[in-house]
Amino acid sequence: MGNSASYPLHQASADGDIAALKTLLASSEQLTGLTACHPAHGTALDLACRHGHADAAELLVDAGAAPNFDCEFSTTPLCSACQLGHRECVAILLKHGAQAALADSAGFAPLFLAAEYGHDECLRLLIEAGANVEQADREGVTPLYVAAQEGRDRCL
Repeated sequence: MGNSASYPLHQASADGDIAALKTLLASSEQLTGLTACHPAHGTALDLACRHGHADAAELLVDAGAAPNFDCEFSTTPLCSACQLGHRECVAILLKHGAQAALADSAGFAPLFLAAEYGHDECLRLLIEAGANVEQADREGVTPLYVAAQEGRDRCL
């Protein structure tokens, strides 16, 4: 991750460096970094989820990182975890209040991303958390249609 000196919390999150995260989070100065948006990478929590670092994600939400926060140029942590199939991160985010049906600023919802990329375990977690499988996007497309179109048989 470029420019890591300006965003140490983000770098530690991307690396899954639990020791560094604990040290950084012990500093009240770094707690403001929980909502800081790196211009190219989003929030620290989004980075942890994008890289599948469930322990880092848990530590960040326990410290106060908002699971539904969406930088205008990035995505929500739940969308990242669903798109990349990081089931443990999805479970942690849902446990800490992430909204299963909340679309990011680009209009992508976690259920659609899990269906499109064939991550059936993430899909199940979202459905168990109350995501509506019949909810259509702006163009009237449902997650079931997306899964079928992409040949994601396990998601049907």
